[in-house]
Amino acid sequence: MITSMVQIIKRRYLTSYPWLIFLLAVLLIASLWVFIQYQIKYDYDRTIKESSLETMNLAKAFEEHVRRVVANADEQMLNLQQTYERDGISNPAFISLKENAKKDPSRRLVAFYNENGTIIQSSNPNALEVNYSDREYFQVHRDAASQNLYIGKPIIGRIEGYSIIPLTRRINKPDGSFGGIIYVSLKGDYFLEFYNKIDLGQNQLISLSGTDGFNRARRVGDNLETGQDNRGSQFWENIQRGHLDASYVATNILDGVTRITSYRVLPEYPLIVAVGKSTQVALTAYEERKRGYILGTLVASLFILTLCGLLINRYVKQQRINVELSRLDRLNLVGEMAAGIGHEIRNPLTTVRGYLQWYLQKDNYTELRPQFTTMIEELDRANGIITEFLSLAKDRSIKMKLDNINDVIDALLPLLQAEAYNSGHDLQIEKNNLPDIYMDGNELRQLVLNLVRNGFDAMQSSGTLAIKSYVQWDAIILAVSDTGKGIPQSMMDKLGTPFLTTKDNGTGLGLAVCYQIAKRHGAKIDVDTSPDGTTFYVKFKIDK
Repeated sequence: MITSMVQIIKRRYLTSYPWLIFLLAVLLIASLWVFIQYQIKYDYDRTIKESSLETMNLAKAFEEHVRRVVANADEQMLNLQQTYERDGISNPAFISLKENAKKDPSRRLVAFYNENGTIIQSSNPNALEVNYSDREYFQVHRDAASQNLYIGKPIIGRIEGYSIIPLTRRINKPDGSFGGIIYVSLKGDYFLEFYNKIDLGQNQLISLSGTDGFNRARRVGDNLETGQDNRGSQFWENIQRGHLDASYVATNILDGVTRITSYRVLPEYPLIVAVGKSTQVALTAYEERKRGYILGTLVASLFILTLCGLLINRYVKQQRINVELSRLDRLNLVGEMAAGIGHEIRNPLTTVRGYLQWYLQKDNYTELRPQFTTMIEELDRANGIITEFLSLAKDRSIKMKLDNINDVIDALLPLLQAEAYNSGHDLQIEKNNLPDIYMDGNELRQLVLNLVRNGFDAMQSSGTLAIKSYVQWDAIILAVSDTGKGIPQSMMDKLGTPFLTTKDNGTGLGLAVCYQIAKRHGAKIDVDTSPDGTTFYVKFKIDK
């Protein structure tokens, strides 16, 4: 019982061995791709994090730059506001401020507006007596009592003719009523001179926006823009949620470029600074590494699949070799048995047959002639089995000489036609020109005769057996086909094994003899079978 269990386990695991190899290869490849996907994601996140840190540091530096410019202007405006309310328009501080404004690269114009919006003092004499009561920044101070700094939307100055950012503060009269404004115009492009100090590659972005959602100054590449509405952008939505500084990856609503952007809201002023780096630039090195990861994984996967295929192929070949060795062991055993006892059995059989023939001729045993005849036929059958045993002898010598397979077919043709007629089958012969090869004519006649008789036996009545000889590539093919019901698939791997037969009265030695003859001639036998019939292909190498 234990032996039976061991055999079952061996069959089960040996049969599943290729599947285990294949499953292991699939698991290895799947694990490899999962790891690579994780590595790619990790590398992507790390690259985004590094670029976010870079843009955030630049945003902080840009913030300090903006703060210094605005704080300097606001400080002077506060001084003017206080001295104006105290001493009036003749305050000498304004004279010095006008002189400084001409030298300050960040400013365009410094002016006082009265309560009607008319300029009454200006660093530009051409601006005097010009009325600006229609400007938003003037109306904001006129309609509200707050004296806080107001940073307006970028406009084109009527006097300067350039894009400017207005900074204003309200001036009150002694009774607290509206007395006008102090106005300082800053150059929008001056803020973006910080742009020249950074290098984030193509499509880099630097912008100064207000908390009202409109750009004060924005630069992408060499393009300077002002006044765009940012109220649908990612950073605007983040600010509305209370995030005063953050980094994110998003497609810009103004130019459609995807960037890694960092922004900061200035706590002292209603301004937002932002610095952006194109993901195409930021991820260039990452994309190269990603392609390397994928290519390496593909090569590793192909290597694993190739190794898997080689292992499975080696296993299959080894199994075939094992089957062939098992078959050869049986053949050798049968050959040794045949060589050892074949002659010893044939001698007494010959003696018995001789006596039976002698009794068959006696008139005294006329009534026993049918029984004698039957015994002689059975002795002849036993002698035929012994003859087949002897043909399986391990070291049987053969006489090789140059001959033609078509000559073998011609020599057997009358016998084959007679057997076809007696069995009720049709015989078809198709011979093509063949080169001569070295062979043992007697053995090949035995080979053809055995294959043909097996074909006759495999067919029901009115079957057709075909013999065909032809050259294919570098081999001579002898094909014997029948129209029987085919060979069961369970027996295909065991063909040529002694005593394996599907016939009721067969010995299972005829096909084994064919395989031995083919082996001795360096030939190979292939079998093609289906429910419509079976074809045996004997392939002989052409001698060169």
